[in-house]
Amino acid sequence: MLGHDLAWLKENLTASQTNQPLTLLGYTAETEYVCPFDLCVSRIRAILTEKRTAGTLTVTVWKNGVAVSFPAALTVNALNPQFRDVAVDQSQATQFALGDRLALVFTTDAAWLPVTSDLIAIVSLARPYGP
Repeated sequence: MLGHDLAWLKENLTASQTNQPLTLLGYTAETEYVCPFDLCVSRIRAILTEKRTAGTLTVTVWKNGVAVSFPAALTVNALNPQFRDVAVDQSQATQFALGDRLALVFTTDAAWLPVTSDLIAIVSLARPYGP
């Protein structure tokens, strides 16, 4: 199965943010990945440099500028204070065609702490299978 991982970064996650784009790791301003061939999301990971002490963070996959419903947004909260890793059932995953734009956005609530924590989000992409 052909695939690869992409990483996005946000330094110093601030509170009270809604649908703010993450930046592709290694780029200064790129927030979207343009698919070079048909792909689907097979895994999503969210890693914080510091454990969250209050509030909630969500990371959502967007396709062509619109939030997707599957895979569902990742949530970092009291149950998952620093790390989330979710495998995605490819038969249900959102498929990305050649030229589609893939992005990750984050939302934090007003209670989000610590604001010094950095976020690295990793998306594993695979070639889709099945009909």
